[in-house]
Amino acid sequence: MTINMDSNDYKSLVLYYGRLRFYNSMQKIALDGLAKFPIQSEFRLFNGIALALGNRMQECIRELNPLKNESELGLAATMTLIYAHKHCRLKDLEALQALEHRIEDGNNTISASSCYYIAVFLFLIGDFDSTFDYIGRAMRIDANFDAALVLKAWTELSSSSDRSANGKLQNMLEGCISRSNGKNIDATLALVRFFQKRRQFEASLLLINKLSIRFPDISIPLIEKMETQMAALDWDYSLDTAIRVINMEPFNVAALRTKGLLHIVRESNLKAGTSTLQQLLISIERIEPGNHTLLIEICQLFSRICSRNLELLQLTLRCVEKVIDQNPGNVSLLTELGHQKLLLNNVADAEVAFRAACNIDSSNFDALCGLTLCKLKTLGDVESMPQIRQQLAYLTQLTDNKPEPMVMYMSALLNEPKEPQSSSVQLLVKAADLHLKKFSVFPFGVEYVCAMNPDFMLLLCGELIRYTPAPIREAHQELDLGHESLHITLKHSLNILEIILNICPGHQGALFLRAKVDFLCGEYSKAISRLQQILKLFGDTFTEAHLLLAQILVETKQYPKALEYLELSLAQTFTVRERPMYHLLKGIILKHQNKLSEAHQCFLYALQLLGGMSTSLQFHDFVSQTDNTLSSSDKMTLYIELIYVLRDIGDTQGIFESERILQYAAEEFSDTPEIGRLVIAHSQLMLEKCNVSEAISLLSTIKPDQPYFIQARTHLANIYLRHQKDRSAFSKCFKELVEARPESKSFLMLGEAYLSIQETDLAIDAYKKACNICPSNTLLIRKLGRAYVKSHHYAKALKYYHEVIQNPECSALKLDLAELFLQLKQFQNAVKILTDGHNDKTNDISFTDLQLRTKQLLLLARVHEKSGNILESLTTLQDARDNQYRVQKLCTVEQSESPYEQSKMLSNVIANFLRTLSF
Repeated sequence: MTINMDSNDYKSLVLYYGRLRFYNSMQKIALDGLAKFPIQSEFRLFNGIALALGNRMQECIRELNPLKNESELGLAATMTLIYAHKHCRLKDLEALQALEHRIEDGNNTISASSCYYIAVFLFLIGDFDSTFDYIGRAMRIDANFDAALVLKAWTELSSSSDRSANGKLQNMLEGCISRSNGKNIDATLALVRFFQKRRQFEASLLLINKLSIRFPDISIPLIEKMETQMAALDWDYSLDTAIRVINMEPFNVAALRTKGLLHIVRESNLKAGTSTLQQLLISIERIEPGNHTLLIEICQLFSRICSRNLELLQLTLRCVEKVIDQNPGNVSLLTELGHQKLLLNNVADAEVAFRAACNIDSSNFDALCGLTLCKLKTLGDVESMPQIRQQLAYLTQLTDNKPEPMVMYMSALLNEPKEPQSSSVQLLVKAADLHLKKFSVFPFGVEYVCAMNPDFMLLLCGELIRYTPAPIREAHQELDLGHESLHITLKHSLNILEIILNICPGHQGALFLRAKVDFLCGEYSKAISRLQQILKLFGDTFTEAHLLLAQILVETKQYPKALEYLELSLAQTFTVRERPMYHLLKGIILKHQNKLSEAHQCFLYALQLLGGMSTSLQFHDFVSQTDNTLSSSDKMTLYIELIYVLRDIGDTQGIFESERILQYAAEEFSDTPEIGRLVIAHSQLMLEKCNVSEAISLLSTIKPDQPYFIQARTHLANIYLRHQKDRSAFSKCFKELVEARPESKSFLMLGEAYLSIQETDLAIDAYKKACNICPSNTLLIRKLGRAYVKSHHYAKALKYYHEVIQNPECSALKLDLAELFLQLKQFQNAVKILTDGHNDKTNDISFTDLQLRTKQLLLLARVHEKSGNILESLTTLQDARDNQYRVQKLCTVEQSESPYEQSKMLSNVIANFLRTLSF
């Protein structure tokens, strides 16, 4: 400690360590201050508060009893004594009652200083509303009370109010710093936090540097610099600063915590993170002995970001159990033990821990939430659902009917098979939005990550994905409007995953769910690339990644490759044979290999693993989160595949059995979104039997509010066109689709339908309406331009293309304009468009631009060939080949696209070169 520190500096450091909940460090500074300034009894008060918050109640009582009669400090000391008595194992009710009477009597005549010290205590225990009240009383007595002003600032900065970002707070703090001639450490640190919240990191660092010059011997400025760099997402600098602090102070808790956090969230180095956590726990025992509050916060932080890594969770669990041995009967510790057990999927032991906490405090919200979640995870029958509903209602009452994300999540889990699933989706969306607000008020750092709780966010995301309709490959699969046309569950899932991956770019669970969302969005190349990255990062033992890879390859009809991944998953983990998804995928592959009998056996075995054809699994499967379950959509896929394979087998018994399963599936999934897929499959079977009217009748039952309405309308339209040659009924289906869902995709599909029956003017009108809804969507812009060309409105097409290519985001449409010039034999104009703005220095060109350049060069070669300039065409094709080699090299490094697609493009370039060379 520097020898030139005055009493205010010591007070600032006491409050600094109190805010961090480093109560032993807080006590040490308080005792140092008391030793240097023995007549200032406030340091004795701070020492007592530190003892109380550090769970040393008897020492606190001995320390503060002499202070309770003092005029300035008495009420704050009395409040701290009440807190200590209430937290003693054996409560002295008589002493407690006497202290409470003293508070009632003393509150009538109270000074500004007395209000301030009470506010300090209330702030340190986290009661911000009461803190504001007492600060307000202090300010009414003495409006220029700087210490109270700074505490008010800290309270606003620490609470979830929006007041912490306003300019008045900055002026107030700058005034306090100015009046102290720049020597107010507490005000300076508050202003640093203010700038962090405003994302004014340079201003924060400037203040920290000034503080560092004044106090070169203490590590606090460096710690604050490290925190600011982390808030700015300058992770490399933050880690360097943390290491610098550790080199100075090997047991520095804040620096070790940041180092471990960054190892995990930045580079997903769980081994280094676990090692640092071990050092951190040893440091806490040395620097903050007995500080179970800090230990539990550390365990919560690391266990929620580690993607359920077994080694790290076992370490945090041992730590929690050790703390409980030292502090038996502590509700918050028992509750955290329950959560640790849940993270390890040990539901039975988790329930024991939560029940023990509830036995001590029957109204503890967190313990009751944990107990309810355990009951949900072990839910085995519909009869126990009313009891859980009653429990959820009680939890809502405990929060005064204020919505809580965890309660909303559990309510969504409880959704019954016949209940409208939109209500569950709405609950999950609201839960996610509410949860995001809780941590968005913090700058990025320890508080942010703790409040964020990535593990809980992934639970919300997983449930949202569960309600996502299954992807169906269809004729309009290429009409992808990006995120604009995504199902609501996917939109919110993407938002959640983007937030998690922004701060935890290597989070295994988030990466896997992101790949799953890519798959559900139809972005198969991205999903495959992401899954391959996961396997590279975390090893080949990640069975879920292998199974999802196989599922994507099945969806894209790459059956031999899908089978390779299934076999690889089996080689890594033999228990994968107990997974229904394994047998479902293998059955689909065997069916397409025409091994119908073996496929049939696979589907039956998958159904057997699910417990047979039982409706009880419909809501239970994802609640339990076990491996031998399927989502509702995957279970429907199993039924449909089983029906089809029995039909393909073709014998009388197989046909009879397929009809029985069809009927059973219709009963099980009636009034659920998945019934739409079964109806579509049933209609296809009717078409195979040439029963067109029954197929039409079935598809007409799917209503606009059902998830598979678009697919049903598309199938119905195709039946009218192909089987009944009724163009009017065909177009009417898409008109009804537009009426029911006046979205850009609906108008796009209507335009495609009109084009397919040569109604080009009507198609143009539909495309225009789609563009009006999404004016910046390049797919819609391209469709409208091509419709002009197809309808031979060349002048309109040329004018249209010249307008849209002015937008840099539509530069790819230069290819379409060049194609039109080529079609009109305007070769010079085509060459000009394709070479306009081209930069030979390709070093700074992005991967996407390089891909586009290959296409431009291929088209330019065609233009030269058509104009008779064969030599120039060959030269251009050589440029295209060289450019595509560069694309392939980048593709391998960045894993941005499927290498197969890029190899296909290179083959196309070489084929064109050889063909042109033959001239």
